[in-house]
Amino acid sequence: MSTYWQPVVQCKNPDCFFGKPTLLPFPGLPTMSEAQPDWPADDWKPYLICMHCGTGHIYSRPDVEWTGANNKNGLREHHQIQLVELPCADKTCNHPVKVHLSFDDTLHEKDRDRMLETGAKGAVCEKGHPPAKPLRIGRSLFVSAIRRPPYRRHPTNLTQPPAVLSR
Repeated sequence: MSTYWQPVVQCKNPDCFFGKPTLLPFPGLPTMSEAQPDWPADDWKPYLICMHCGTGHIYSRPDVEWTGANNKNGLREHHQIQLVELPCADKTCNHPVKVHLSFDDTLHEKDRDRMLETGAKGAVCEKGHPPAKPLRIGRSLFVSAIRRPPYRRHPTNLTQPPAVLSR
């Protein structure tokens, strides 16, 4: 019997079997005895790359389903969600291309970078521009929830050059 509410999405690639469902991180999963959370917000639209098939898609509130889980942490052991900001291809645009990469933390770094490169093909910044080529990670962090973007300009770290994806 499941104990906690767990948000999930179904991978939008019709050929992906294992990405159905894809668990979403959610801090402090409520118990099934509590009301199902009213999440995400209507303007929630992350670009998520599936850890199983490597394709990326935009998801929205109607894509989120709530199911039962036994693990209070939500994600399975070794599963991570990484928010990656890629510089925009339009040099006059200051908005990064944000993608969420779902992956197994036992994956080799080169394989993870390859998944990011293939999966980010349809990603765009908030102005509609694709990421700059070659892909360079401007900022990266592991997240405990996929939040809607605040849509404000992030200052660039000028002290360190962006990391180039390994090939």
